Amino acid sequence: MILVKLLLKSLLLPPGLLIIGVLAGLLIMRRWTRAGAAVVLLSAAMLILLSVPAVATSLYQALLEHEALEPNASLERSGAIVVLTGGLIPMAPEYGKNIASPPSVQRARYAAFLHKRTGKPILVAGGNPWGAAQSEAEAVRQLLEDEMQTPVRWLDEESKDTDDSAVNVMKILSRENIKNIVLVTSDFHMLRAEYLFKNIGFQVVAAPVGMRGERPFEIYDFFPSAGGLAKSSFALNEWYGILWYSLKNLVADLGKS
Repeated sequence: MILVKLLLKSLLLPPGLLIIGVLAGLLIMRRWTRAGAAVVLLSAAMLILLSVPAVATSLYQALLEHEALEPNASLERSGAIVVLTGGLIPMAPEYGKNIASPPSVQRARYAAFLHKRTGKPILVAGGNPWGAAQSEAEAVRQLLEDEMQTPVRWLDEESKDTDDSAVNVMKILSRENIKNIVLVTSDFHMLRAEYLFKNIGFQVVAAPVGMRGERPFEIYDFFPSAGGLAKSSFALNEWYGILWYSLKNLVADLGKS
């Protein structure tokens, strides 16, 4: 399933989708010259447009609907702090073991801050999509407990994606009669994560990390770059995820009616 998802991402995200468009246009040109040329030009134009940093930043910023949580925000109603992992580095040579990736470290650090301020228990959710010997959740647990002196009460080591995490976290916390949570994940991921956790029945306090202040565009932000294309692809991946889960839930609701 993971390989299928990766293949679909390669086909649906730039540059893969646009390269396919160019190739399809070249094939069409063999029979319908003008139509094929139009497809080639449109695909090439989209490739250039999505490579412009200003466009990529706009796609990314549109994901950021949440403000940073106030440092002294009241979290009395919340029963748990739920941390969604963001990957791991397998067998990091300087440590000789799997370690939490930078996004996971950033999320863990904020969860530790919230725990020390509120005393709320922590649940870490993140499985093992690549078949490594250790789950992402376990790597983050070790980081929290060994390096940040912050206890972890629950682990979800089975999740393969955010949808799985929402389901598995509900199974764990429903046994504790907890429906109000503080959800910790990266700012770009919060829109999709909050939607899924609310959809399954949680009351969510969004606690995004990685927030950055906006700056005005400079002239170089309008020149295409590899970094711009990568950022556009990253943002579109989130938007595709939001669209997919919205359609999935819509179909499920229609099936019930």
